[in-house]
Amino acid sequence: MRGSHGLFFGVESRNSRRGVSISFISSRATLLSVLLLLACASIPASSAYSLTSSGIWPSLSGGDPSYYQGVNTREVRWGDPALATKSGLRYDGQTSGFSFGQDFCLGKLTHYNFPTYAGTAATGAKLKVTLKFNDLAVPDTSFYFDLRILETTNGYPCPEFQKSSTPCDDLVWWSNIEASQSFTLQNGEAYSLMIVGFSDSFPSGSPVNQFVTEEQKANVAYLIGRIIRCVPTTITVQPSDTSVCQGQDATLTVTGNGTGLTYQWYKGSTPLTDGGDISGATSSTLKIATAAPSDAGSYKVTISGACGSVTSNAAVLTVNALPTITRQPSDQTNLCEGSSASFSVTSSAATSYQWQVSTNGGASWDNINGATAATYVVSPVLGSIHNNNKYRALVSNSFCSIASDAATLTVVKPWITAHPANKTVCSGATAAFSASVTTSGSTSYRWQVSKDSGSTWSDIPGASSTSYSFTAKPEHNGNMYRIKVSRGSCTVYSSAATLTVDTAPQFTAHPASQVVCEGQVAAFTVALSSGTTSGQWQYRTGGTDTWTDIPGQTATTLYLYNVALSMNGYEYRYTATNSCGQVISNSASLNVNPVSIKIEGKNVSCIITPSIYRPSIGGRCNAQYQFTWMIDGSQVPSTFTNGSISVNWKDYGSGNHLIEMVVDSIDDQGSAHYLGQSEMKVTVIDIPGASIEFV
Repeated sequence: MRGSHGLFFGVESRNSRRGVSISFISSRATLLSVLLLLACASIPASSAYSLTSSGIWPSLSGGDPSYYQGVNTREVRWGDPALATKSGLRYDGQTSGFSFGQDFCLGKLTHYNFPTYAGTAATGAKLKVTLKFNDLAVPDTSFYFDLRILETTNGYPCPEFQKSSTPCDDLVWWSNIEASQSFTLQNGEAYSLMIVGFSDSFPSGSPVNQFVTEEQKANVAYLIGRIIRCVPTTITVQPSDTSVCQGQDATLTVTGNGTGLTYQWYKGSTPLTDGGDISGATSSTLKIATAAPSDAGSYKVTISGACGSVTSNAAVLTVNALPTITRQPSDQTNLCEGSSASFSVTSSAATSYQWQVSTNGGASWDNINGATAATYVVSPVLGSIHNNNKYRALVSNSFCSIASDAATLTVVKPWITAHPANKTVCSGATAAFSASVTTSGSTSYRWQVSKDSGSTWSDIPGASSTSYSFTAKPEHNGNMYRIKVSRGSCTVYSSAATLTVDTAPQFTAHPASQVVCEGQVAAFTVALSSGTTSGQWQYRTGGTDTWTDIPGQTATTLYLYNVALSMNGYEYRYTATNSCGQVISNSASLNVNPVSIKIEGKNVSCIITPSIYRPSIGGRCNAQYQFTWMIDGSQVPSTFTNGSISVNWKDYGSGNHLIEMVVDSIDDQGSAHYLGQSEMKVTVIDIPGASIEFV
């Protein structure tokens, strides 16, 4: 693209990105003035010392080495150029003031970002920075840093770090910001060099850790350095012994502390390099992919830093052998529904088995509950469930597991995909059974019935489709029905469905008319055949045709307590209901007789003569009674079985006394119900001719 463009710096920290843009004009004269504006302060007033930096690029990595130029100089180039100019890097050192632990301007980095043909662009470069300390008794010291280069393809959409309107931007960053080299002062303190980041100016600018560069431009940034106290190299977490199964990935990890750390892993005394199954040979984590028995052994890592190196303890990698399967499960094909399928595996030194099933062609597998033997049997085989399922066994020894080959189960049609369901119908209604069948070609159907709970089955003449219906009768109750489906050599049977035939309720006993006295209990009772789901007692008064429900009275016995004389002539009946209909009992009448209650006996008595008092109940009452006697408010027991009492008046003395009698009727449940009461005033004298008064 043509026109003015921008130079960008980017940093990522906690999901935030920060950037600054500086105008860039392509003419050399204008470029010079811009670079002056970008000046990195050489000797800040507060600096205690000064140094002079210089640098070269000892090596490049990635791309096509045949296009490398300028290696071991301050400017390197690479790539097969698409627009006559190669991409490259340049480092320009300078003299700067510094203080220990403070940022200073180290030098200037230029990234020549020009398009190259695919496969020829470098992906990394090593920078060697040499520092000459102008006022310290320290020899010139070189420090090494690795720069990573992300050359985009210039194809849209561009990466998320894109900042300009040119073809896609590129990105450079340091993979190590602390050098592994150091220098020592006369007092014995060791120091190293750290690249803090990229900046557009110093000290006014803020360094960032990524440099976003525009396409087809020479992009300039200043490197900000810092002289840091060297931390001795130590190991805080040693690599630990690891055990894996053959074919699994093995990982060994170390945690180091220090300045400018580098790592080198060894197997025994042999240094490892990345390649094949090995990765991370020069990082804190070593990974061995798909470990083989030959990978077993002792591993250690040497950590080097600006202030020394240290070697870890040895960690032992154990690679356990897998179980050996000597016989794989075989496919089970062309099975009829309802038959059995058996899968078996044979393995030497196996300690356990777990069969698995896949219903999606082997994309995923699920354990089968309880299938933990060398043989697994599917029974009965169902086409809609098991057809084309795959089965395999996980075979385990004391350490490792291996999956057997997958075996496929295929079921030939017909399949019964929906079985007949149990039915409950009323006598005289239609009973209908049906089944769904998946089949092809010539297929025959025959419904069967069992009258002995499934022990034997008989074909039903004419029932030769996937459905069967008939008029239900009481004698069909409890019969079982199923369909037999035949095609070729396969005959399959559905599950059995049971028919329940209900009938409307039937009375086995109707209520009987009742004759009671007023105040007594009347009871009406019915008896019904089984199958009643609800019932209700009703009544009507004499001379009416309207029947009324008695609230809450749904049991088969109706109790009427303390009947009133006004209920004489009432009629009662019971309605019984189920899903097949309603029936009504015969009606029964209630005859209520009036009742009179009085006390018979002397209402005047000589004190020396015991007196007998008897209950007298008038009316046609068919009941048992219970009597409670009181004399002057105190209860006295009955003396005779007929409820009479004998009173010795000497116990009470002469004068006027009150006798009270309360009568309860006893129902057929043995419960007492108040019927009525009477009282008598008695005068007791101890001389002849005493007057008496009675009520």
